[in-house]
Amino acid sequence: MRWKPLFAVLLGLLMVGVTAGSASAGLSNFPSWKVGPVALNGVYDPTPKNGSNVTYEASGKLEFDLNNHRLYGWISYDGRRVPVSWRYTVIKSMDFDGYAMFPASSRSRGLDVLESVVYANGTVWLFARDSNGGLVALKGISRELVNALNRVQVPTSSVSDKEWLWMIFTPHVEKREIPVPLISLHPDRVRTMSAPETSTSQKTFEYTYTVGWWIFKSTLYIDVALELHGPTILEDNGMYGFDIMILDEGEISNGQKHSKSTPLFVGDDGTSLTSPVEVGIVVPHSSSLSLEIPKVFFDYIGTTTPSLDKIGLGWDILTVPFDGSGINPINAVSLFTSTEPKVLYDKFPPAHPPNVLHASYENIRISSKSQWMGGNVYVQRAKGSGWGAIKIYFKAPVYYRISVTQSGGFKQVGLLQDSVSLSVFNP
Repeated sequence: MRWKPLFAVLLGLLMVGVTAGSASAGLSNFPSWKVGPVALNGVYDPTPKNGSNVTYEASGKLEFDLNNHRLYGWISYDGRRVPVSWRYTVIKSMDFDGYAMFPASSRSRGLDVLESVVYANGTVWLFARDSNGGLVALKGISRELVNALNRVQVPTSSVSDKEWLWMIFTPHVEKREIPVPLISLHPDRVRTMSAPETSTSQKTFEYTYTVGWWIFKSTLYIDVALELHGPTILEDNGMYGFDIMILDEGEISNGQKHSKSTPLFVGDDGTSLTSPVEVGIVVPHSSSLSLEIPKVFFDYIGTTTPSLDKIGLGWDILTVPFDGSGINPINAVSLFTSTEPKVLYDKFPPAHPPNVLHASYENIRISSKSQWMGGNVYVQRAKGSGWGAIKIYFKAPVYYRISVTQSGGFKQVGLLQDSVSLSVFNP
């Protein structure tokens, strides 16, 4: 029976061969983990500026290691040939048809990648910056890279193919007035035009932010409204609602507006890199007419980290003429206490309520259509009669949110500053 052990060995070898063949066939269904080298050609600008197009030739060859999330090879520009090696994070974009790659680390000699974009048609762009601030833009073609990315698990997010522009350039900002809506912007305030004792003061603006270089350009817009609403006849006391609201946001391309979610947001994200929206509230205090603020209520519909949202608050009694001019509490009054939003604040000195307030919406931001910050201010007459103005100042920083994979995270692109006022008769 000596043939039985030999038969067992032969059978075992046969089974191993079959198993190995099956495994090999399975692996062939997965993409190649390395793609390239991909040849790229493009330009180098030693002193890039927003809107500039001064360029010199540049080129490179890069290999994409999908298994280890590495991008390596060489880039030639400005008479130098620089070996590069970057680790990256790849995201499938919801904003364009393709993928965006962002650096996780770099081992290159003074050349750091900003963003690499792979479009569904096989076009590959890479944007990098050298230690002197020069900008490199390279273009290549690789259908193999697109096919490989299509077959692996890649996280999906709303990310732009021009985010690199926002990383390095300060945008050109334009502001223009747009038509005022016919109804009150605030959802819980009904504007009754047939009632002469109430009125609404509104200002609506469109802010555009543009960054561009060489053949690339990105323009985002945000439409913002400021509102003050309340009685125009103040017998003894009255309540006035105020707010700053996002009406719309989006992108402008080829002269056309496209309403959509953008990386822009207004206010404080709760980090040291962002600042809160601030408001200043002023009512007259003079020998002929004095009004007081006995209580105030702050509210918002936006985004915050639960339990970290708060309202910084400061107040004073300052001489203010009947038209509310001359004093902006945001600049004139320091913050020295805080309160919670959505809670009535009435802890002012009862014998001498203030006539100017300064408030800040800390760890609160608004970033999409119909989100707002505001509140209600209660006004009472102390003495005098005649016309007087209630005035609200706004100071609102605007930020661009860089991809979460980037260090820094935010870049301030603008500052919204304006005011609204309402004339009130005190009989």
